[in-house]
Amino acid sequence: MERGENSDSAVKEKRMKKQKTINLLISILLIIYSLVFIGCEKKTTDPGGGGGGGGTTQIITIKNDTSQTFWRYWLKLSNSTDWGSAIYFTHLAGGSSMAITLPHPISEHNVYDFWFESLGSYEFTKFGVIVKNGMTLTFTNSDLHVESDLPQVIIQNRSGIYFDSIYVRPSSLSGEDWGADFGWISNNSNSTIIIPIPSSNYNVFDIQLRTTDPTVPRTFTKTNVTVTSGMIVTFLSTDADGNNPNLPVIVIQNDTSQTFWRSWLKLSNTTDWGSAIYFTHLASGSSMTITLPHHISEHNVYDFWFESFGDYEFTKYGVTVSNGMTITFTNSDLE
Repeated sequence: MERGENSDSAVKEKRMKKQKTINLLISILLIIYSLVFIGCEKKTTDPGGGGGGGGTTQIITIKNDTSQTFWRYWLKLSNSTDWGSAIYFTHLAGGSSMAITLPHPISEHNVYDFWFESLGSYEFTKFGVIVKNGMTLTFTNSDLHVESDLPQVIIQNRSGIYFDSIYVRPSSLSGEDWGADFGWISNNSNSTIIIPIPSSNYNVFDIQLRTTDPTVPRTFTKTNVTVTSGMIVTFLSTDADGNNPNLPVIVIQNDTSQTFWRSWLKLSNTTDWGSAIYFTHLASGSSMTITLPHHISEHNVYDFWFESFGDYEFTKYGVTVSNGMTITFTNSDLE
């Protein structure tokens, strides 16, 4: 019995030592976890003096001092034209505040545009905000968005080509992302776009039209365009990027009382009208484009002959043409 009792005591003593070792390891792990957790929490939420850097998350506070309740917002870099998707939240009543996390470290990007929409469909914007980590950005009724403050540009397509997309970016961002797609534009038409960047931030832009048509140059670009609101930017066949095999395009405007249905075109120094060019119709008040058969540098003086459904003929002789020009026919051109 004595031997057995001694054996039991030894086993108990070993178990106690093992448990103490396990408890010690658990305590060490808890201490390490606490240090790591506290360090991470400080790293992601501590305002830290507004410098930003080291790839840490940047948080700012939005204060709503308007008479409206916000329910969603957009956020973009000030040099981008792309607002992206709206960020939704329940609501931010007047007098309330909320924290938002910026998508980039301040060491990489620190100038943003903000756009908040209220439940009453009022919009409030701030452009070109230089942000600091932990700062408070206050919106008031004076930040009510006025779209007319943003530049509007009319893109005029006289290239003879249909374009799938339009892009605009500040010229100083050459080589970077083009931003938002402003939509398609057909040949011989205009498209009005609103650039979501105030002139006080940027006023010199690159404008690019793109097509998926494999038979023509894929991009047409104008660079360093000084934008003023309401200006017209005309794209011609000569604006194609790279090698430009495109022939010049002109616009025919029908201001007669007739509807045209076919036409002839020849060089002014020849007598051969060739074959008629057939089209469905060109009603009075409408316009159409014609691609000339030669480059302007080769031939630039033409004769034009249009026939109407009523068998009336309208002609112009010795017209000196330029790429993209509009030639208007009136009743005075009746043959």
